[in-house]
Order: sequence, then C-alpha cells, then structure tokens
Amino acid sequence: MIEAFLFHRRTEFNPTGSATQTKEDIVSTEADESYEIQGFKLAVEIDFTNSSTSKLERYEALATDEVWIWEDGLLDIYWLQPNGYEKNDRSRIPVLEPIDRALMAECILLGETSRIQAAERLLAAHP
Repeated sequence: MIEAFLFHRRTEFNPTGSATQTKEDIVSTEADESYEIQGFKLAVEIDFTNSSTSKLERYEALATDEVWIWEDGLLDIYWLQPNGYEKNDRSRIPVLEPIDRALMAECILLGETSRIQAAERLLAAHP
C-alpha cells in the first residue's frame, strides 16, 4: 500500500526491505519492511504473535523517524520525538501525512483478498 501511494504521488523512495539495521556494538533489528522516503526512515512491523512495541527502543537507537506497527487488524503509527516514540493518528512524513491510519488499516484488510481493490480504495481517497 505504501509503495502504491508513493508511485501515485510520484515520490522517489528507497525500499530497504527487511534488511537488518545495525548500530555497531549497540543494537540491531530487522523490520518486516522499511523505506527511506524524502530523507525520513520508516520501519513497518507486522505482528502475529508478539508485540513490536518492545522493538521501539531499538528503532530509537537507530534513529528511525517513524515506525508503523500492524497488529490484530489495527495500525499504530509512532513518530520519534526527543524523549522516545509518540503514537500518532497520521504519519509525519510529509508525503504520507494525508493518509489516515484507519483508512490504511481498512485497505490493508481489503488487500488480504484483493490488493488491486485495496490500492484503488486508498488512491481514490487521495486523488
């Protein structure tokens, strides 16, 4: 969904996938997906068994600007602040900011049966 939206907005981005991110001798973690978008680092965690909020400290050490966590049909968005991560309703990455997290969650669920319909729904809401 993120990539479809970025293509639609004609925004360059670097998908960094699920590569292990490391700060030598301090911390490492592996996101399910990650991106560099307009100078911001975004990590996406998809949880089926245990909470990724425990990983937020690792992402903080890696200076990851934003973390999206998908768990039990809900999407949580966390933005790095000086005192740790703060939960938000929207992204603070400028190109992604128009996307409401409830709409994104709806599209993710729809994407389980049709990625095309999910992308169409997301993009129709953001012409």
